[in-house]
Amino acid sequence: MRSTEQLKSELEELKKQVRQDRIARGVPEETPEYFVSEAMTTVLIERCKPLFQYVAKYTQLCSDSNQVLPASLEIFEKYANYLTLIRYSKSRQNCFATGMSLAKRYIDKSDQYAGASEYVRRLGMALSIAKLGFEMTLDQATYNHRLTTEMLKEIRRESEVEYKQLQADDALFNAEAQRYMEHYESIKHLF
Repeated sequence: MRSTEQLKSELEELKKQVRQDRIARGVPEETPEYFVSEAMTTVLIERCKPLFQYVAKYTQLCSDSNQVLPASLEIFEKYANYLTLIRYSKSRQNCFATGMSLAKRYIDKSDQYAGASEYVRRLGMALSIAKLGFEMTLDQATYNHRLTTEMLKEIRRESEVEYKQLQADDALFNAEAQRYMEHYESIKHLF
């Protein structure tokens, strides 16, 4: 069994290899910071609720029938930009996009499953991952143990104001989503 020191050493070596690979590809050593605010991520996830419900219902139908049923991926396209933005959230809510991306991959490759049990199990795991982000409150998303209580209160207050504005004003939400997508498009080659 490897010691903690050996694992740390291996991890550092892997990080070094990643940095060297990034330099060889002509991109900065470090990936860009994730940039989508917690408030925006929360609203994006709320707007993706029909996608989550679709995957949950589809998984239940496959389980109940003990069959790998045909499904359309069209709904994933409708939410593609939202999932992209959620993926680059500053908070741990980005696991929602990870879970939904896994679900899409499993559904897309559904013909490769001989039986429903493994397929349903994988979809269930994808839903469980997505659910971590889906159920995370804005208060939980903004938590940072490195901040003082006063700093955390201020960040939470600002996030709550932003959240309410984005929720109440579709034009503002659409403009902010567009701004975030433009930013993503300008830096995506750096990831």
